[in-house]
Amino acid sequence: MAKRWNSNVVCKQARFRYLYGLVLGLCVLCLYMAWFPGVYTLDEADILWQGRTGIYHDWHSPLLVRVWAMLGHFHSGPALPYLLYLGATVILCGRILSRTCPSPLIAGMALMAFAFYPPTFVMLGLVTKDLAFVATMLLLVHSAAQVLSAERRTIASVLWVVGASYLSLLVRPDGILAVAPIIFFIYLKWWAEKTNAKTILALRSALLTMVTGIALIASSVATNRLVFRARPYYAVQPVMLFDLAGISVQEDRLLLPADRLKGDNFSLAVVRARYTPGQADGLIWSSDGRRLDYRPDADQKGLFQAWSSAVRTFPASYLRHRLAYTANFLGIRNATPTLLGIYQADQSLPATRPAEEGWRLVNSPIVSLYRRVSESPFIRWLFYPWVFLIVASLVAGISIQQLLASGRSKYSKYISLLMSTSVMTYTLGFCLVSSGSVWRYHAWLKLGTTISILINLAPALEWLRRRFCDKGSWSTKRTGERHGSHRDFS
Repeated sequence: MAKRWNSNVVCKQARFRYLYGLVLGLCVLCLYMAWFPGVYTLDEADILWQGRTGIYHDWHSPLLVRVWAMLGHFHSGPALPYLLYLGATVILCGRILSRTCPSPLIAGMALMAFAFYPPTFVMLGLVTKDLAFVATMLLLVHSAAQVLSAERRTIASVLWVVGASYLSLLVRPDGILAVAPIIFFIYLKWWAEKTNAKTILALRSALLTMVTGIALIASSVATNRLVFRARPYYAVQPVMLFDLAGISVQEDRLLLPADRLKGDNFSLAVVRARYTPGQADGLIWSSDGRRLDYRPDADQKGLFQAWSSAVRTFPASYLRHRLAYTANFLGIRNATPTLLGIYQADQSLPATRPAEEGWRLVNSPIVSLYRRVSESPFIRWLFYPWVFLIVASLVAGISIQQLLASGRSKYSKYISLLMSTSVMTYTLGFCLVSSGSVWRYHAWLKLGTTISILINLAPALEWLRRRFCDKGSWSTKRTGERHGSHRDFS
């Protein structure tokens, strides 16, 4: 009798795995059809141009340039890269949920919520490097959580963490802001097994994190130069120009280098008229030719000296400028469609680029429906980045409390902590190193926070199911799995 019962359980578990895989595949298919060929920007046009001409620079990820070039042999344009980014993100999310949810039913529900919750649905339409970065970060937090939970503390598992960290920086150099807290917690756990001195423990972990971060940045830059043969474009130029413009407006004096002012009669009045605290586009792009110039062959040393001198001389003005930018970047003083994500592709590309490049606008019925829903004042507040940042801080606190208690698997605790702290440091770090307020910059914040929420809600949903629904084939108790120590069913 026991043997027959065990065989029934095995069959049911196999069936649930197939059903969960079907749900995962349907989510990818529905999202891909809804957003085909993906929401792109002018950056993707430059990526495609680099791959076609063989003239490479590091303004955009040289790794993704090569990916687009390789996929372009089969089909030109964003359609195949979007399928790759989307598939990797949803599959990795499904893998994480399968490890953290008490049952396949709850995991399937969580996966569908992740795919079609309005703020995450919008982010999953991106074919930009931001969605590719989310996929690499999901791989990193999954690998790191396995190392921290001691489920797979082997050389191979550590190499997975190193490889995923390295890959994240190849996709986005500023990704070190998101990678750093994950490395810190790994060192913290490692040193905690060797000493009880908490102050020394934190200092050692922070120092090793800095050293590792520098090594990762250096290796990614070397890879871009030596392997991908990408010349430096100095992507930090717009940030320094933006800061100098902001300080100039605050101090009522023109602090920008003369060689960076393009066009006739580019005075402080022009800077003041075009400066907005949310982004630098008005200063860099213009129709009358008067703009701030950034080029790889410009005087980079002179720009840095002007920027560092202005920051040292006028720290209060720099702080006010950055605080104003932060308020716009987080949506505290900004409710534009370009920040909230109620937005689609750059509409100029299909009209100005050759048809064979594969650009087309996203215009599916489900996206139109979501756009109308998102414009509702009752739904719109869900899109604000500051809301996700507050929720992420709450999830981080809950995760720390769970690590000090018992009742859930360590993998669930660690992955929730790693994800919530990573999205926080990445978003807050962006407030200092960015010059734009667009929705795609918040992809990791919104997608990572949503997964963390679902992980923490899963036990409550399972309790409600057990309490009010039939304890039939979906019951984890019947399969001999205790809550908090279930096996991976995916």
